[in-house]
Amino acid sequence: YDAIKHTVVSMFSHEAQLAGEEPVEITVEEGVARGWLQHETIAYYVARVQAFLIALGIKGTHLRFRQHLPTQLAHYARDCWDAEINSTYGWIECVGIADRSCFDLECHTKASGQALVAYRRFDTPKEVAYNTAAPVKKVVGKTFRREASKVVAALEALEAEAVDALKATLEADGHAPLAVADGTVVDVTSEMVEFSTGTKMVHGESFTPAVCEPSFGIGRILYMLLEHAFYTRDGDDKRTVFKFEPGMAPTKVVVLPISAQAQFTDILRDMQQSLSAAGVSNQVDASGGSIGRRYLCVITY
Repeated sequence: YDAIKHTVVSMFSHEAQLAGEEPVEITVEEGVARGWLQHETIAYYVARVQAFLIALGIKGTHLRFRQHLPTQLAHYARDCWDAEINSTYGWIECVGIADRSCFDLECHTKASGQALVAYRRFDTPKEVAYNTAAPVKKVVGKTFRREASKVVAALEALEAEAVDALKATLEADGHAPLAVADGTVVDVTSEMVEFSTGTKMVHGESFTPAVCEPSFGIGRILYMLLEHAFYTRDGDDKRTVFKFEPGMAPTKVVVLPISAQAQFTDILRDMQQSLSAAGVSNQVDASGGSIGRRYLCVITY
């Protein structure tokens, strides 16, 4: 993040869109400070996507990042920014950068009954209060049989507030509803749970990782690249040119023999085979035109 935080991008927040305002050119660091970019990871991807598109040959002056309106967000997304490129058809979405939060792993956990978490170790241990609902596995197993493991996992995964609520309900009614991993709700009784409180030294914590998903529309990007690389020479509208960045040029090397004499045939063939063997795309133009005209034809559409 430190390497990209000063990257300047054209940012079109949903507040600006709703207010009828224009995009603003700011650094991604400032975008995070303003709360437009919700965290540094989204900022990182915005900066890297811009660098990638410009490296391909997309004009930076025709590139912006538009935030999805609240009504446009997918059900799984906490936030989403589209890299939009200006073209003869207007602004076209070419890359979507979605903050999926914990949606993916929480869904897998719900379906599998397995906690999919990562562990983060603290620099120094912390003393924390705990409030747990420990399942009485013998009673749970006898009652729920094949479903017992899901009930045990659900009780062990309860946060402190949920433990307090469960304890209060059990003390008042003797039984309480409990949602398990597959979405079903079971009825637990006081005999199935033992509550405990106290303090303990904790050396780290488990958490469910979030997912950021950059999604690239390769076909759209390729079309935009062709459009941005295309231009007409000043004063000569018949000389239309595709000007690609070297890395994107379909032909890396052109071989232009200065003579069509037979003695150069073997040299020409060996040179072309050597280039092809090295993985270098190449083109041979042995036509009778002048060197200057043949060179121009390599880059002229």
